[in-house]
Amino acid sequence: MNLRVILSLSIASLMLAACNGAGPKDELVARIGSENFYQSDLDFIAMKQRDWTHTPDYREAVSRELSRTALATKILQENPQLKEKWNAEFAKFEIRMLMVAYQQFFAMNNMCFTDSELRTYFQNHQSEFALDSTRSFTELRSKIAVRLFFETYADSLHNFRAKWAADNSEADTAQADSAFVNYVKHEWMSNLGNQLREKHKVELQPLPEPDIQGYYDAHLSEFMTPPMMVLYHIQGADSARLAKRVSKIHAQDSAAFKALAAKYSENKETAANGGFVGKVKKGYALPYGIGMVDGLFEAFEGKPAGSISPVMRTSVGSFHVFYLDSLVAPEQKALARVKKDVEEAIERQNTELDSDYVLVTVNGQPAIRERDVMDVYASNNMILPSNMYRKRIMNMLAEGVAFATEARKLKLDKSWEYRAMVRESERSYVIDQYERLVAERDSVPEDTLKAVYEKYGNPLAHRRLSYEASRSDLIDFVKFPKNLILRFYYYSYDRYGNKPVEESLSNIIAENIQQYRNFRKERRIADAWSAVKYTPYRKNLEFKFDANSPENLIKASDSLYKAKRLELAIDKLKRLRLIYPDNDSLFAWATFQIAQMESESDEDYDLSQAEYHAFYGMNPDHPDAEKAMFSRGFILNEHLHRDAEALEVLESFQKKYPNSELKESVDWLVDNIKSGGKLADDLMKKIEAEE
Repeated sequence: MNLRVILSLSIASLMLAACNGAGPKDELVARIGSENFYQSDLDFIAMKQRDWTHTPDYREAVSRELSRTALATKILQENPQLKEKWNAEFAKFEIRMLMVAYQQFFAMNNMCFTDSELRTYFQNHQSEFALDSTRSFTELRSKIAVRLFFETYADSLHNFRAKWAADNSEADTAQADSAFVNYVKHEWMSNLGNQLREKHKVELQPLPEPDIQGYYDAHLSEFMTPPMMVLYHIQGADSARLAKRVSKIHAQDSAAFKALAAKYSENKETAANGGFVGKVKKGYALPYGIGMVDGLFEAFEGKPAGSISPVMRTSVGSFHVFYLDSLVAPEQKALARVKKDVEEAIERQNTELDSDYVLVTVNGQPAIRERDVMDVYASNNMILPSNMYRKRIMNMLAEGVAFATEARKLKLDKSWEYRAMVRESERSYVIDQYERLVAERDSVPEDTLKAVYEKYGNPLAHRRLSYEASRSDLIDFVKFPKNLILRFYYYSYDRYGNKPVEESLSNIIAENIQQYRNFRKERRIADAWSAVKYTPYRKNLEFKFDANSPENLIKASDSLYKAKRLELAIDKLKRLRLIYPDNDSLFAWATFQIAQMESESDEDYDLSQAEYHAFYGMNPDHPDAEKAMFSRGFILNEHLHRDAEALEVLESFQKKYPNSELKESVDWLVDNIKSGGKLADDLMKKIEAEE
């Protein structure tokens, strides 16, 4: 069996194929404002979901994409310049999308068969898919592709099955077939990139030679030997006895120290040489089985030769006293010795190139320039520009160009999948650009943003990112809703409560920013549906798109609660808080309701007490704050048995609400906790006796 022969045949056939993936005429299935939604958009969702089209997950995905379309439509109505910007910048995204069209749709999904080939096979073999009669061609396409692949390369499949059975005694045919497909796909993805680069003459262009000597000369301090010490030691198992023996030796008396080491040290290797350890470097383990010694260099910092350390314990658990024989000053390392280190340091730097500098060519013609690499940096603020990343991005873009060139040759840019992907990508682009536009329009004083940057760097991405590149993140940081900050703070009090909320601010926002951004988008989608007309042309595309309005979220939660579906009822109220975090009264009401609902579930007591804490921590003067504080104390004591925390909460209640109607209950709970539960035990005995 030679699978590489299979692969070469498959690749050769796919490269010669005259693909016609356009498929049947695209049917209009809905209109959102002025935007059309097609059958191919539905098929694209089904393909991504890898799910049956009548499942709830698929229906939810369709609703989500329709909502994104509504949002993009509303944005374009108000900001038509974003459409022009997308058209102008489309070329930046085209290579990536064509690469996906080839790799994912054509190779992985279609096993390198054209859409028309798969449709023909399906029509001629429908009886073989009888068990899947409720599924469409699009849903079955990957399965059809595998079946056709097996028929096309039946001999190779037969050989693979035989080899698989010989190597796996308990394996069945289905496992062998799955392994065969996985192997073929893996080999394609491993080899296709280089083969297509060679086929289309996609070549990386040389970069300027690094100035190794110049970098070395300009950074001499980076290439020094570390400071070292020459040490002697005495090792012992008893720290007190060791300290007593060494106490009789005076500093500078090396002869006495060596004699003591020779006589008493338990390290026989060094004792034979007067306790000589030799040169040691900071941060390195000491030889002769001594191991790491935390604080060793600090013990001798600023002290002259002849100094003696206190008793120190090593990483292996033995005790030592060290004698500083001499200090070894750092020395300059020769360039020949550190050339590799210099080259690696240069790779971490970013050599400035002209934006027109050609990095990749196709058939000798410029295809990728330095500006394209800069665009990649701009689209991913977690990547800091460097020579190392430039090379990685060059390779990534070169491979993308090769796949894109082949995709165009196979007319994959005319396929329904590609058209649907372009429409979806445009929506994503418009929404993303709008987020940036809003950030730029937000009136946050420049001094405020700069103060945040000086304190944290970029607190939501890479700290070292430049101020300009961090600006939108800084605006989000400053405008992060106060209600969400305080709720996260009090809810996770065990994590943040030992310091003021201001000191926990960067962690709280960084950990929750993505969730906030996602639900901010939900809010904008909710607003979009109130402004955009939706016209479905199919019964199964009739949706209620006002589900995220405050009124409907509350109504849905109430209905679910009455149906005893607590988890879903709580989820609706959590969505309410996250979509409308600036509505103080709504936020407080939802938090209290969530705490109450969670207290009704045995599994959610800890969540309930945390929500109660958030409620009264954020709303100390609210009429329900008193009840929330009592409820938390009761849950901590009665259900979670965390009596120390319960006592702290209940005693705080006594001080804050001395005239409360709940005073008698609180006093009893406090006394019971302090009695170790004796009051409760006595009460139970009394009740049992009376019965």
